[in-house]
Amino acid sequence: MLLSNRIVTEIPINSLWTNQEELSATRIRYLNKESIKQLFTQRKITFVLADVGRKLEWIAPENCYEFWKKEVLAHLADDYEDIYVDTFPEGYAFIASEWTGTNNDPIILLEKYH
Repeated sequence: MLLSNRIVTEIPINSLWTNQEELSATRIRYLNKESIKQLFTQRKITFVLADVGRKLEWIAPENCYEFWKKEVLAHLADDYEDIYVDTFPEGYAFIASEWTGTNNDPIILLEKYH
């Protein structure tokens, strides 16, 4: 299968990919609101949104803060082991995790639960 056609089939996912390549990236830790806010003050961030049945959606670093404020903040679950999606606006929540990448800038994976 071409990577450009690859979709998320289950969450949690075990690897990250772009349309061109499978990335050599590893999940380091799960994140909450405070840890993401801290990362914003330290380095450039890239968000990746994973939603079952859809392609991975990469949010460009220059758009991440706006995406954080408008989409992620209200939907971010602080406890990745105990999610009640009905308590979040529009009935969905994100679990965030930090991944290593090929450079030093963090990749934050947002796995969507609904």
